[in-house]
Amino acid sequence: MGLTGSGLNALHLNHEGSLFEQTIPRQLVHRTAVTEVLITGFSTDGAGTYLLGAQWPLCHRFYRSADGRHDPFLLVESVRQAGLLIGHAGYDVPAGHAFVMDHLAFEISADALACDTTHSDVVLSASCNPRRRGGRALKGLDFTMELYRGSRHAGTARARARCISPAVLARLRAGQAKRFGQPFSPGPPVPAESVGKANAEDVVLAATGDAEIWTLRCRPHPVLFDHPMDHVPGNLMIEAMLQATRNRYWPHRVSVRALSADFHCYANLDRPVTVHAADPIGDDKPFLVSLTQDGENVADGLITTTTLN
Repeated sequence: MGLTGSGLNALHLNHEGSLFEQTIPRQLVHRTAVTEVLITGFSTDGAGTYLLGAQWPLCHRFYRSADGRHDPFLLVESVRQAGLLIGHAGYDVPAGHAFVMDHLAFEISADALACDTTHSDVVLSASCNPRRRGGRALKGLDFTMELYRGSRHAGTARARARCISPAVLARLRAGQAKRFGQPFSPGPPVPAESVGKANAEDVVLAATGDAEIWTLRCRPHPVLFDHPMDHVPGNLMIEAMLQATRNRYWPHRVSVRALSADFHCYANLDRPVTVHAADPIGDDKPFLVSLTQDGENVADGLITTTTLN
């Protein structure tokens, strides 16, 4: 369970403002650009419960605010950064180790993404279940994070990640190196407005002629590829799921209420990834978005939406 008011007191926080003084060191959340660090504070009770502050920008080149709501990808990125920080600062995972996300899910309340006047301060209360090798080295983390806007509970996120040393990662990716190349970027993007973006360079889907199928636009991007990668990042896959959802409902606009994504294997950068979304079936009934490469299922996402118009 997340922290309640008594849990906040247990961490000896005099006021929530202490979580929002400055961003944490960028290397702890695997970011190159300081401007892309969302986490602004970190505290723990020493018993596997963590409290983190995050600041969501109102104006950002990629995390676009629309209809008075923040982009739900801000929640995804906040959870990702929080998990990395907990691994390094809470469980002493050395720098250079990779965290491979196997599962990420969230459910948010109707007003959880509502924009404030300038930026939005959010609190993540995380409880963790570490998985260890032989009772010692960290193998992975399962965690649940409760999202708060002020004192109001606004949503829940769950994730499962593996912690992999550089040596093990090199063995896992051996044999793929010869297949690395320039990121595969197919034809022109679908209209930016149809996926909730303002700029074509932020669109990650290319049309195929089938309204349910797209090709992933895997190309250099200052947010999705903040640092060099040898595979398609999980964040890009989630963004593809969100954009596919918006595109299938367009011209109706939708708000994402829940997502549950599973990642099955690596996808390489230099070959096409196909994105397929089932027909929308209405509010409160999730539909499936799948990503495949070379006929192999790479990732799946179940997405629940609410229609805005």
